[in-house]
Amino acid sequence: MARTVTHSTLVPLTAQAGKEDAVVEFLTSGQPAVLGEPETHQWYAAKLIGTSPSQFVIFDTFPSEEARGVHLKGPVPTALVENAPKLLIGGPTLPEIQSEILAHKITKAGDGLQSGLTTGLRVTFTAKPDKKEIVSKFVADALPLAEAEPGTVSWYAIHWPGTDKFGIVDFFASDEAREAHLAGPIAAALIASIDENLTGPPDIAKLEVLAAKVDV
Repeated sequence: MARTVTHSTLVPLTAQAGKEDAVVEFLTSGQPAVLGEPETHQWYAAKLIGTSPSQFVIFDTFPSEEARGVHLKGPVPTALVENAPKLLIGGPTLPEIQSEILAHKITKAGDGLQSGLTTGLRVTFTAKPDKKEIVSKFVADALPLAEAEPGTVSWYAIHWPGTDKFGIVDFFASDEAREAHLAGPIAAALIASIDENLTGPPDIAKLEVLAAKVDV
C-alpha cells in the first residue's frame, strides 16, 4: 500500500527573461536535498510546456501539516526565497501554495533524477459557491478511475482550504500515457460538469518533469 499523504504544496514559478536555464538548474540541483527529507514523500519539479515567459511548478506531498512545515523551513524553499530576486518574477504567498490532498494514487515508474517520469498535468478549477461539496466528492470519487489507468503513474486530487479552488496533479512516463488520460473518463466527466458545477473551464497545463522524488 502506498504511503498516505494528506498535505501538499503547489508552487508556481515564473522565470525572468533569460533565466530559464538557471531555474532549471536550480530545480534539478534541489533533488538531493529533498531525498534527505524522510517526510517529504513525493516531490516533483516541472516546467510548463509552451508558456512565455517560462513557467515552472513544484509539487510536493506530506503525511502531516507538521511535515510540510519542516520542509518549508528546509534547504530548497530557503534557497528558493534567497534566489527569487535574481531568477523569478514575483512569487506566491504561503496560503496560495498550501493545499490538502483529497485522494491519491502513488506508484513508481523508475529511478534516477526524474524517477522514470517524463511528463505531467496540472489542472486547476473553481467550484461554484454552492457546489463546493459536490466538486469535492467528484474529485475524491475519481480515484478508482485513475487507479484503473495503467499509464497514470501518480495522481492527486487537491483542494485549497478556505477556498472553492480544486486541482488535479498527475504524472506519466510518456506523452502517450498523458494523452490517454486526457482522453479518459476523469477528464470527460470534469468537462461535462463545467456548466453545472464550476465557475468556468479548468486551467490545464502540460508539464515536462525535470526532477522528482517518489517514495511509495
